[in-house]
Amino acid sequence: MSSTSVNVRTTPADIEELLEIETLKGIMARYARFGETGDWASFRALFTEDFTYRADAAPRASADASPVIAVEGRDAFVGAMETLLDGVVAVHQIALPEVTLTSATTARSVWAIHDYVKTPKVGTFKGWGHITQQYVKIDGEWKIRSSHTTRTLVEEEWAS
Repeated sequence: MSSTSVNVRTTPADIEELLEIETLKGIMARYARFGETGDWASFRALFTEDFTYRADAAPRASADASPVIAVEGRDAFVGAMETLLDGVVAVHQIALPEVTLTSATTARSVWAIHDYVKTPKVGTFKGWGHITQQYVKIDGEWKIRSSHTTRTLVEEEWAS
């Protein structure tokens, strides 16, 4: 019986990069949780002031409304989410992170998403797709600078 030995060398820089990636994964977990639970102060703290958001296929108020959402600015985005999610049940499953540090203070990620949104008046929305985010490190803390949601499949059921 033969044994094979594998030498894996880890440098302090490798460990630091892994720690930064884990920190960014935690930000995305809080993004989903704070939005779903309506913790708007904590949600707001995740973003840069100049944050931009775009969704190419989002829940909408009627079948005639545009599924595209574009918002510029952290306060405008958080205010819009607070209004949009008032009285709504939203569940997000976010997985399969692809996180890349692009410099010591910037990063990007792509996440697979499945979301379910149930509104008391409109109906239900189910979406599957991806969220692409850009991050920046400000004063030692990572913030989301932009977020773009694309969906490859959407199912909508309208209330009668």
